[in-house]
Amino acid sequence: HNDNTISVGEITSVSSPLLVISQVAPVPGSAIVDDTGVVIAMITDDGTNTRGIRAWTIERVAVDLITSGDTSHNWLGVAVSNGPEADMVVVDDVTIGSPAAQAGLRVGDLINSLDGNPIDDAGALYRQVQQTDAGDDMVLTVTRNGTKLIIIATLALAP
Repeated sequence: HNDNTISVGEITSVSSPLLVISQVAPVPGSAIVDDTGVVIAMITDDGTNTRGIRAWTIERVAVDLITSGDTSHNWLGVAVSNGPEADMVVVDDVTIGSPAAQAGLRVGDLINSLDGNPIDDAGALYRQVQQTDAGDDMVLTVTRNGTKLIIIATLALAP
């Protein structure tokens, strides 16, 4: 392949730190840029070359590795997608034994806020989880079957 090519496509979905693009990238490590030329993600080698890790996640890991030689990620244990309305995400999956499962989150729950901060999209939830210390409690405002609930989950480091 030619290393000087540019492919044009679109982001088809956003899930936590991942972006899924419509066109297969020719090379893992390729940059995903927005319409202004800003790098927003990098293609990972997942066997399909259609997924990218967001730039802010890559930056965080790079800084960790440079400063301490190690990196870790906080873990709530949910897969989420953007909700039917703004300012919420839908819980698509809850990992058995995860902090989310222990706190009582369920598939189909709508997460409206985290520690009082509105959740605009799946990426916002992931960012807030990563910016909180493992072992800290997170207060989630959740809508379940039309009823608002407060759920407290204690973050852990990713296994």
